[in-house]
Amino acid sequence: MMRAVLRAWRGPASPGPIIGGQRHGFTLVELLVVIAIIAVLIGLLLPAVQSAREAARRNACTNHVKQIGLAFLTFEESRKRLPFAGDNGPTSCCEPDVGEWDRANWPYHILPQLELGELFDRGRESRTAINQVPVAVFICPTRRTAKIYRGTVKTDFASNFGTNDTNGIVVAKRHGTPRLRDATDGTSKTLLVAERRIHRAYMESAAGHFPNDDAHAYFSDNESAYFSGFGDDVERRGSAPPAPDLVDPTVPGSIVNTHFGSSHPTGIVAGFADGSTRQVGFTIDPEVFRRLSVKNDGLVVDAP
Repeated sequence: MMRAVLRAWRGPASPGPIIGGQRHGFTLVELLVVIAIIAVLIGLLLPAVQSAREAARRNACTNHVKQIGLAFLTFEESRKRLPFAGDNGPTSCCEPDVGEWDRANWPYHILPQLELGELFDRGRESRTAINQVPVAVFICPTRRTAKIYRGTVKTDFASNFGTNDTNGIVVAKRHGTPRLRDATDGTSKTLLVAERRIHRAYMESAAGHFPNDDAHAYFSDNESAYFSGFGDDVERRGSAPPAPDLVDPTVPGSIVNTHFGSSHPTGIVAGFADGSTRQVGFTIDPEVFRRLSVKNDGLVVDAP
């Protein structure tokens, strides 16, 4: 009796839609059409998602450049000069001698201004120790994550050496004392720090370094961010406009040496000597970029 009541309450089981006395399901053609529509929608949505992700990474990169630029200015306010770019020796070839702190590179000098004073102090005790401590603010997330590359810490940003090592806003101690007041073209019109171009195929290994072939030598990402001496691991020149990172391992790494560049699709994030941060496109006129890199030639231009 109870079973009969339950059957009456539930009603008869439905086998699905019936058309013309027969069950009706999806045909193969209908299924393929649905799959094709889904594929089209994904194809339309994916670029938007990728663009949103890149925008977020670029914003993070811009924030890093902003922090670095403000650290430069805070350093200058307290020391009455900018941090030195970095220099060799005086006895060793490619890094500062132990105890020659003015020859350490600018990323080391500004650690206290980035609230990383403890790391700065550790460097006084052992440069080897801090060379194993990556710092996120020195890395652009579009290019890579903050970790050890080829045995040491890196920076994706470089100070501006100008066009001849002496006419940029940040110089080595051998070339004088860098000061903001030397930017007579105007601090808002003088490049201070920006993303540097690298060969991404060689980020993880020494392949492509070509140690016995100076014509193809890749020196742009092979040393410490803090103690690379007088080198383009942390300094770049404005003699040529910025360009995209290289990715083809068959292309010699030497092409990127000394140049600014990035992994963003349209240009680099650049910080200027007044503390402002702007996007500078790969299509910028070479002469305009050269003038932005020189602090005192009297040829004043605005960053487009």
